[in-house]
Amino acid sequence: MKRILFLLLAVIAVLCFSRPAVATLIDNGSFAYDDGANHTGFVNLIYDEDLDITWVGHGNFADETGFDNGGVMLWNDAVSWASGLTIGGLGGWRLPTTTFGITIGANINEGEMAHLFNDELGGTYTQNISTSGDPDLSLFPGLINHAYFTGIENGGGAYTFSFGANASGGKHDLVTKNSGWYALAVHDGEISAVPEPTTVALLGIGLVGLAGAEVRRRRKKRAVGKS
Repeated sequence: MKRILFLLLAVIAVLCFSRPAVATLIDNGSFAYDDGANHTGFVNLIYDEDLDITWVGHGNFADETGFDNGGVMLWNDAVSWASGLTIGGLGGWRLPTTTFGITIGANINEGEMAHLFNDELGGTYTQNISTSGDPDLSLFPGLINHAYFTGIENGGGAYTFSFGANASGGKHDLVTKNSGWYALAVHDGEISAVPEPTTVALLGIGLVGLAGAEVRRRRKKRAVGKS
């Protein structure tokens, strides 16, 4: 019984406290996906602690799933693709954001993709992201040295952020929605396989129940010994 109690305590401790102390990009493992176009499978989800968002862990996921051959889409199609994703049983996926009216082409670290490029993947302004040598690049296989749509419109156009085509790494641009660019998908908050607090609470209840059973067993044993 003592061994069972110890194992339960160990499980609760691991579930509650297992988190890298420094890392800001966390690979939360593989989750089942459905892209809304009869393509299913599994993809890793990457949590950004700084911005409290979860990235799809692939740099050209629309092409990877077969949703779009090559992954280059018009803006409206990219928006529909992201919103049509179901990953880990959750919808609500979207294109990343940036600041409306941002200065085009400037080295401004604003928006979710700029943060990913500069702070998380070690990108350098005007350089291809593939040259950064940051180990976290491995979290985003298929990431392309090119421009990706954001979800922010401006009149008849939409903003893009470049990961490095033609020495444009780290730059924003405003393009027509009818031009074709790549797309990343992101979700607000953390999506992980770590049990919710209710699950941990149920484990605690089970622990209390086992402890009570042990107390009753010992009392019964003492009573039998006295008789």
